[in-house]
Amino acid sequence: MIQSYKKQPYLSSKFDVIVIGSGIGSLTIVTLLAKSGKKVLILERHYTAGVFTHIFKRKNYEWDVGIHCIGEVQRPNSAIKKMFDYITDGKLQWADMGEVYDRVIIGDKTYDFVKGVKNFKAKMKSYFPADADAIDQYVDWVFAANKAMRGFYINKTLPHWVSRFLGAFLTKKYLKFADQSTYEVLSSLTKNEALFKVLTAQYGDYGLPPRQSSFAMHASVAKHYFGGGSFPIGGSGAILATVNEVLEAHGAQLMTNAAVAEIRIHKGKVLGVRMQDGRDIDADQVVSGVGIFNTYQQLIPDTLRAKHKFEVQLQKTQPSVGHGCLYIGLKGSPESLKVPKIIYGFIPKG
Repeated sequence: MIQSYKKQPYLSSKFDVIVIGSGIGSLTIVTLLAKSGKKVLILERHYTAGVFTHIFKRKNYEWDVGIHCIGEVQRPNSAIKKMFDYITDGKLQWADMGEVYDRVIIGDKTYDFVKGVKNFKAKMKSYFPADADAIDQYVDWVFAANKAMRGFYINKTLPHWVSRFLGAFLTKKYLKFADQSTYEVLSSLTKNEALFKVLTAQYGDYGLPPRQSSFAMHASVAKHYFGGGSFPIGGSGAILATVNEVLEAHGAQLMTNAAVAEIRIHKGKVLGVRMQDGRDIDADQVVSGVGIFNTYQQLIPDTLRAKHKFEVQLQKTQPSVGHGCLYIGLKGSPESLKVPKIIYGFIPKG
Protein backbone atom coordinates (compact mmCIF):
# COMPACT_ATOMS: atom_id res chain seq x y z
CA MET A 1 0.00 0.00 0.00
CA ILE A 2 1.23 3.49 -0.89
CA GLN A 3 1.11 5.57 2.29
CA SER A 4 1.82 9.17 3.19
CA TYR A 5 4.92 9.60 5.33
CA LYS A 6 3.20 12.40 7.21
CA LYS A 7 0.59 9.93 8.45
CA GLN A 8 3.11 7.34 9.62
CA PRO A 9 4.47 8.38 13.02
CA TYR A 10 6.12 4.98 13.44
CA LEU A 11 8.38 3.20 11.00
CA SER A 12 10.51 0.11 11.31
CA SER A 13 13.80 0.95 13.00
CA LYS A 14 15.97 -0.66 10.31
CA PHE A 15 15.79 -1.53 6.61
CA ASP A 16 18.11 -3.48 4.38
CA VAL A 17 17.78 -0.88 1.63
CA ILE A 18 16.24 2.58 1.33
CA VAL A 19 15.53 3.84 -2.20
CA ILE A 20 15.05 7.58 -2.75
CA GLY A 21 12.60 8.46 -5.52
CA SER A 22 9.86 6.38 -7.12
CA GLY A 23 10.51 6.58 -10.87
CA ILE A 24 10.55 3.45 -13.00
CA GLY A 25 14.23 2.83 -12.22
CA SER A 26 13.58 2.98 -8.49
CA LEU A 27 10.43 0.86 -8.75
CA THR A 28 12.37 -1.78 -10.68
CA ILE A 29 15.21 -1.86 -8.14
CA VAL A 30 12.84 -2.03 -5.18
CA THR A 31 10.84 -4.89 -6.72
CA LEU A 32 13.99 -6.89 -7.51
CA LEU A 33 15.24 -6.41 -3.96
CA ALA A 34 11.88 -7.15 -2.33
CA LYS A 35 11.47 -10.33 -4.36
CA SER A 36 14.91 -11.44 -3.23
CA GLY A 37 13.85 -11.14 0.41
CA LYS A 38 15.23 -7.72 1.27
CA LYS A 39 13.40 -5.36 3.62
CA VAL A 40 12.98 -2.25 1.49
CA LEU A 41 11.61 1.27 1.94
CA ILE A 42 11.04 3.68 -0.95
CA LEU A 43 10.75 7.39 -0.19
CA GLU A 44 9.07 9.84 -2.62
CA ARG A 45 8.95 13.54 -1.78
CA HIS A 46 5.99 14.22 -4.13
CA TYR A 47 2.43 13.66 -2.95
CA THR A 48 2.00 10.96 -5.60
CA ALA A 49 4.37 8.17 -6.57
CA GLY A 50 5.57 7.03 -9.97
CA VAL A 51 7.24 10.18 -11.43
CA PHE A 52 6.90 9.76 -15.23
CA THR A 53 4.69 6.70 -14.75
CA HIS A 54 2.01 8.51 -12.77
CA ILE A 55 -1.11 10.30 -14.00
CA PHE A 56 -2.84 13.50 -12.99
CA LYS A 57 -6.46 14.58 -13.24
CA ARG A 58 -8.26 17.87 -13.83
CA LYS A 59 -12.04 17.73 -13.56
CA ASN A 60 -13.13 14.85 -15.81
CA TYR A 61 -9.85 14.57 -17.69
CA GLU A 62 -6.89 12.31 -17.02
CA TRP A 63 -3.39 12.71 -18.45
CA ASP A 64 -0.28 10.55 -18.56
CA VAL A 65 2.74 12.56 -17.52
CA GLY A 66 5.66 11.04 -19.38
CA ILE A 67 5.03 7.89 -21.39
CA HIS A 68 4.05 8.19 -25.04
CA CYS A 69 4.89 4.67 -26.16
CA ILE A 70 7.29 1.82 -25.33
CA GLY A 71 8.96 -0.51 -27.79
CA GLU A 72 9.76 -4.23 -27.75
CA VAL A 73 7.10 -5.21 -25.20
CA GLN A 74 5.13 -7.07 -27.87
CA ARG A 75 8.12 -9.38 -28.39
CA PRO A 76 7.87 -12.10 -25.68
CA ASN A 77 11.61 -12.76 -25.45
CA SER A 78 12.80 -9.16 -25.32
CA ALA A 79 14.65 -8.09 -22.19
CA ILE A 80 12.29 -5.20 -21.48
CA LYS A 81 9.20 -7.42 -21.80
CA LYS A 82 10.71 -9.97 -19.41
CA MET A 83 11.59 -7.23 -16.95
CA PHE A 84 8.10 -5.71 -17.00
CA ASP A 85 6.59 -9.17 -16.56
CA TYR A 86 8.87 -9.84 -13.59
CA ILE A 87 8.21 -6.62 -11.69
CA THR A 88 4.44 -6.79 -12.30
CA ASP A 89 4.01 -10.58 -12.05
CA GLY A 90 2.80 -10.49 -15.65
CA LYS A 91 -0.26 -8.38 -14.80
CA LEU A 92 0.67 -5.34 -16.92
CA GLN A 93 -0.86 -5.62 -20.39
CA TRP A 94 0.01 -3.68 -23.54
CA ALA A 95 -1.93 -2.25 -26.48
CA ASP A 96 -0.19 -2.23 -29.87
CA MET A 97 -0.20 1.24 -31.44
CA GLY A 98 -0.51 -0.12 -34.96
CA GLU A 99 1.61 -0.21 -38.09
CA VAL A 100 2.69 3.45 -37.92
CA TYR A 101 4.28 4.44 -34.61
CA ASP A 102 5.85 7.80 -35.54
CA ARG A 103 4.90 10.40 -38.14
CA VAL A 104 7.40 13.10 -39.03
CA ILE A 105 6.13 16.25 -40.72
CA ILE A 106 8.54 18.61 -42.51
CA GLY A 107 6.76 21.47 -44.19
CA ASP A 108 4.02 19.95 -46.31
CA LYS A 109 5.59 16.47 -46.46
CA THR A 110 4.84 13.53 -44.18
CA TYR A 111 7.11 10.57 -43.36
CA ASP A 112 5.81 7.50 -41.53
CA PHE A 113 7.88 5.21 -39.30
CA VAL A 114 6.35 1.76 -39.76
CA LYS A 115 7.02 -1.25 -37.56
CA GLY A 116 9.25 -4.06 -38.75
CA VAL A 117 12.83 -3.51 -39.94
CA LYS A 118 12.13 -4.58 -43.53
CA ASN A 119 9.02 -2.41 -43.63
CA PHE A 120 10.90 0.54 -42.14
CA LYS A 121 13.66 0.32 -44.73
CA ALA A 122 11.20 -0.10 -47.59
CA LYS A 123 9.18 2.91 -46.45
CA MET A 124 12.26 5.11 -46.08
CA LYS A 125 13.49 4.05 -49.53
CA SER A 126 10.11 4.95 -51.01
CA TYR A 127 10.64 8.47 -49.69
CA PHE A 128 14.35 8.65 -50.56
CA PRO A 129 15.07 6.22 -53.43
CA ALA A 130 18.42 7.80 -54.25
CA ASP A 131 19.61 7.09 -50.68
CA ALA A 132 18.74 3.40 -50.55
CA ASP A 133 22.32 2.35 -49.75
CA ALA A 134 22.61 4.97 -47.01
CA ILE A 135 19.38 3.72 -45.40
CA ASP A 136 20.63 0.11 -45.44
CA GLN A 137 23.94 1.19 -43.90
CA TYR A 138 22.17 3.28 -41.26
CA VAL A 139 20.07 0.33 -40.10
CA ASP A 140 23.14 -1.93 -40.09
CA TRP A 141 25.03 0.52 -37.88
CA VAL A 142 22.06 0.87 -35.51
CA PHE A 143 22.11 -2.89 -34.97
CA ALA A 144 25.90 -3.00 -34.75
CA ALA A 145 25.93 -0.34 -32.02
CA ASN A 146 23.31 -2.21 -30.01
CA LYS A 147 25.15 -5.51 -30.37
CA ALA A 148 28.39 -3.88 -29.20
CA MET A 149 26.53 -2.54 -26.15
CA ARG A 150 26.43 -6.01 -24.62
CA GLY A 151 30.18 -6.12 -24.04
CA PHE A 152 30.14 -2.62 -22.57
CA TYR A 153 27.57 -3.54 -19.92
CA ILE A 154 29.10 -6.92 -19.22
CA ASN A 155 32.26 -5.03 -18.31
CA LYS A 156 30.25 -2.93 -15.85
CA THR A 157 29.34 -6.07 -13.91
CA LEU A 158 32.89 -7.40 -13.58
CA PRO A 159 35.12 -7.02 -10.53
CA HIS A 160 37.59 -4.18 -10.95
CA TRP A 161 40.62 -6.43 -11.26
CA VAL A 162 38.94 -8.44 -14.02
CA SER A 163 37.83 -5.30 -15.85
CA ARG A 164 41.43 -4.07 -15.92
CA PHE A 165 42.35 -7.02 -18.13
CA LEU A 166 39.19 -7.47 -20.20
CA GLY A 167 37.67 -3.97 -20.19
CA ALA A 168 39.37 -2.66 -23.33
CA PHE A 169 38.41 -5.75 -25.31
CA LEU A 170 34.77 -5.69 -24.13
CA THR A 171 34.18 -1.97 -24.65
CA LYS A 172 36.24 -1.13 -27.75
CA LYS A 173 33.50 -1.69 -30.35
CA TYR A 174 30.82 0.11 -28.38
CA LEU A 175 33.01 3.12 -27.59
CA LYS A 176 33.69 3.50 -31.30
CA PHE A 177 29.99 4.29 -31.73
CA ALA A 178 29.57 6.11 -28.42
CA ASP A 179 32.44 8.51 -29.08
CA GLN A 180 30.88 9.75 -32.32
CA SER A 181 27.97 12.16 -32.44
CA THR A 182 24.79 11.26 -34.28
CA TYR A 183 25.59 14.10 -36.68
CA GLU A 184 29.04 12.72 -37.47
CA VAL A 185 27.76 9.24 -38.24
CA LEU A 186 24.76 10.26 -40.34
CA SER A 187 26.72 12.95 -42.19
CA SER A 188 29.10 10.25 -43.36
CA LEU A 189 26.12 8.37 -44.84
CA THR A 190 24.07 11.05 -46.55
CA LYS A 191 24.06 14.70 -47.55
CA ASN A 192 20.30 14.65 -48.02
CA GLU A 193 19.07 17.15 -45.44
CA ALA A 194 15.51 15.84 -45.44
CA LEU A 195 16.62 12.23 -44.84
CA PHE A 196 18.93 13.42 -42.08
CA LYS A 197 16.05 15.22 -40.34
CA VAL A 198 13.74 12.23 -40.64
CA LEU A 199 16.27 9.74 -39.25
CA THR A 200 17.09 12.01 -36.28
CA ALA A 201 13.50 13.12 -35.60
CA GLN A 202 13.28 11.00 -32.44
CA TYR A 203 16.07 12.86 -30.67
CA GLY A 204 13.58 14.33 -28.21
CA ASP A 205 13.35 10.86 -26.68
CA TYR A 206 16.94 11.03 -25.49
CA GLY A 207 17.23 14.78 -25.01
CA LEU A 208 20.10 16.06 -27.15
CA PRO A 209 20.21 17.29 -30.77
CA PRO A 210 22.29 15.37 -33.36
CA ARG A 211 25.44 17.46 -32.99
CA GLN A 212 25.54 16.81 -29.23
CA SER A 213 24.12 13.30 -28.85
CA SER A 214 26.12 10.10 -28.90
CA PHE A 215 25.28 7.88 -31.85
CA ALA A 216 25.20 4.92 -29.47
CA MET A 217 22.30 6.52 -27.59
CA HIS A 218 20.53 7.38 -30.82
CA ALA A 219 20.95 3.80 -32.04
CA SER A 220 19.54 2.45 -28.79
CA VAL A 221 16.34 4.49 -29.14
CA ALA A 222 15.97 3.86 -32.88
CA LYS A 223 16.25 0.08 -32.51
CA HIS A 224 13.90 0.14 -29.53
CA TYR A 225 11.05 1.20 -31.81
CA PHE A 226 11.83 -0.81 -34.95
CA GLY A 227 9.25 -3.37 -33.84
CA GLY A 228 6.61 -0.70 -33.25
CA GLY A 229 5.22 0.99 -30.17
CA SER A 230 2.87 -0.07 -27.39
CA PHE A 231 1.02 1.65 -24.56
CA PRO A 232 0.06 0.15 -21.19
CA ILE A 233 -3.61 -0.77 -21.06
CA GLY A 234 -5.17 1.44 -18.41
CA GLY A 235 -2.65 4.22 -18.99
CA SER A 236 0.82 4.72 -17.58
CA GLY A 237 -0.64 4.64 -14.07
CA ALA A 238 -1.18 0.92 -14.60
CA ILE A 239 2.59 0.46 -14.32
CA LEU A 240 2.68 1.85 -10.78
CA ALA A 241 -0.54 0.04 -9.83
CA THR A 242 0.70 -3.40 -10.92
CA VAL A 243 4.18 -2.90 -9.45
CA ASN A 244 2.66 -1.74 -6.16
CA GLU A 245 0.68 -4.97 -5.88
CA VAL A 246 3.93 -6.92 -6.10
CA LEU A 247 5.62 -4.65 -3.55
CA GLU A 248 2.75 -5.14 -1.10
CA ALA A 249 2.91 -8.91 -1.52
CA HIS A 250 6.62 -8.87 -0.60
CA GLY A 251 6.40 -6.43 2.30
CA ALA A 252 8.07 -3.40 0.72
CA GLN A 253 6.93 0.02 1.91
CA LEU A 254 6.36 3.03 -0.37
CA MET A 255 5.98 6.44 1.25
CA THR A 256 4.90 9.67 -0.44
CA ASN A 257 5.33 13.19 1.01
CA ALA A 258 8.66 11.82 2.25
CA ALA A 259 11.36 14.41 1.63
CA VAL A 260 14.91 13.22 2.35
CA ALA A 261 17.31 15.89 3.60
CA GLU A 262 20.55 13.88 3.57
CA ILE A 263 22.10 10.47 3.13
CA ARG A 264 23.80 9.72 6.44
CA ILE A 265 27.39 8.57 6.02
CA HIS A 266 29.96 8.00 8.77
CA LYS A 267 33.56 6.97 8.15
CA GLY A 268 32.76 5.84 4.64
CA LYS A 269 29.79 3.72 5.71
CA VAL A 270 26.16 4.45 4.87
CA LEU A 271 23.94 4.55 7.96
CA GLY A 272 20.62 5.48 6.35
CA VAL A 273 18.87 8.79 5.67
CA ARG A 274 17.82 11.89 7.55
CA MET A 275 14.39 13.22 6.67
CA GLN A 276 13.59 16.91 6.37
CA ASP A 277 11.58 16.70 9.59
CA GLY A 278 14.76 15.54 11.37
CA ARG A 279 13.88 11.87 11.71
CA ASP A 280 16.65 9.36 11.07
CA ILE A 281 15.83 6.09 9.30
CA ASP A 282 18.51 3.40 9.36
CA ALA A 283 19.50 1.17 6.46
CA ASP A 284 22.49 -0.90 5.39
CA GLN A 285 22.32 0.55 1.89
CA VAL A 286 20.81 3.62 0.22
CA VAL A 287 20.02 3.90 -3.48
CA SER A 288 19.31 7.31 -4.99
CA GLY A 289 17.02 7.42 -8.00
CA VAL A 290 16.65 11.20 -8.15
CA GLY A 291 19.41 12.08 -10.61
CA ILE A 292 23.09 12.85 -10.37
CA PHE A 293 22.72 16.58 -9.61
CA ASN A 294 20.09 16.17 -6.90
CA THR A 295 22.06 13.33 -5.33
CA TYR A 296 25.50 14.92 -5.19
CA GLN A 297 24.47 18.54 -4.66
CA GLN A 298 21.67 18.03 -2.13
CA LEU A 299 21.87 14.60 -0.49
CA ILE A 300 25.59 14.00 0.05
CA PRO A 301 27.02 15.69 3.19
CA ASP A 302 28.98 18.89 2.49
CA THR A 303 32.23 17.52 3.89
CA LEU A 304 32.18 14.50 1.58
CA ARG A 305 31.15 16.58 -1.41
CA ALA A 306 34.17 18.82 -0.88
CA LYS A 307 36.56 15.95 -0.08
CA HIS A 308 35.77 14.06 -3.29
CA LYS A 309 35.44 17.23 -5.41
CA PHE A 310 31.98 16.32 -6.63
CA GLU A 311 31.25 19.90 -7.69
CA VAL A 312 34.24 19.85 -10.04
CA GLN A 313 33.13 16.56 -11.54
CA LEU A 314 29.54 17.76 -11.97
CA GLN A 315 30.72 20.71 -14.04
CA LYS A 316 31.71 18.18 -16.72
CA THR A 317 28.10 16.99 -16.94
CA GLN A 318 25.70 19.22 -18.83
CA PRO A 319 21.91 18.93 -18.61
CA SER A 320 19.98 17.86 -21.70
CA VAL A 321 17.64 20.19 -23.56
CA GLY A 322 14.60 21.48 -21.75
CA HIS A 323 11.04 21.11 -23.00
CA GLY A 324 7.54 22.15 -22.13
CA CYS A 325 4.36 20.06 -22.23
CA LEU A 326 0.86 21.24 -23.12
CA TYR A 327 -1.93 18.86 -22.11
CA ILE A 328 -5.19 19.11 -24.02
CA GLY A 329 -8.51 17.49 -23.13
CA LEU A 330 -10.74 16.48 -26.05
CA LYS A 331 -14.41 15.53 -25.76
CA GLY A 332 -15.08 12.26 -27.51
CA SER A 333 -13.42 8.90 -28.12
CA PRO A 334 -10.37 8.50 -30.36
CA GLU A 335 -12.60 6.71 -32.85
CA SER A 336 -15.26 9.44 -33.00
CA LEU A 337 -12.61 12.15 -33.23
CA LYS A 338 -10.62 10.12 -35.77
CA VAL A 339 -7.44 10.51 -33.75
CA PRO A 340 -4.87 7.88 -34.81
CA LYS A 341 -2.49 6.07 -32.45
CA ILE A 342 0.54 7.88 -33.86
CA ILE A 343 3.25 10.08 -32.36
CA TYR A 344 3.63 13.25 -34.44
CA GLY A 345 6.90 15.11 -34.83
CA PHE A 346 6.97 18.52 -36.52
CA ILE A 347 10.30 19.75 -37.90
CA PRO A 348 10.91 23.20 -39.45
CA LYS A 349 11.36 23.01 -43.20
CA GLY A 350 14.33 25.36 -43.29
